[in-house]
Amino acid sequence: MSQIANVLTELDMEAIADVREFVMQAHSGQMRRGDTEPYHQHAWRVGEAVQARRGMSMDAILAAYMHDVIEDTDIVPLKLLELGYSERTVQLVMALSRDADIPYSVYIDDLAASGDVELMTIKLADLNDNSIIWPEGCWVGWEHAMSRYNKAKVVLMNAILKSPGYVTRIDTTQP
Repeated sequence: MSQIANVLTELDMEAIADVREFVMQAHSGQMRRGDTEPYHQHAWRVGEAVQARRGMSMDAILAAYMHDVIEDTDIVPLKLLELGYSERTVQLVMALSRDADIPYSVYIDDLAASGDVELMTIKLADLNDNSIIWPEGCWVGWEHAMSRYNKAKVVLMNAILKSPGYVTRIDTTQP
């Protein structure tokens, strides 16, 4: 796959189809947002968002689709390696999996401190999707979650913009 324009080969498309199927099976029976949607649909939207970003590696795209499989299912990293996913893909998925004993703000700060633009981009896509809310999908505590997501997005966006490997496309002359 081209690092510049995300030109996907036939093999890339097959890998994406396979990971989508894997994610659907891994999250089988799980619902989110007040039981309004199958959980895999969130994972698919995050994967599609990262896939649409210029310069994302295939490892990052696959990890984006699987970003919650370790945290929210009984899948372990070794299983992902056995299925043929690369060490880089599995490392990304592991880094995106928050240990419940670690405060959320520390987890976000650690992602930002990593300097890994792909890792931060995946989490940003996850937060963006989590921030889409409709009345029928509200849950107890949604207001706190939205505030937490917005703070995390600012931390990650600032870290991405300051990363040495990131080439900004922002017009800094505009207010």
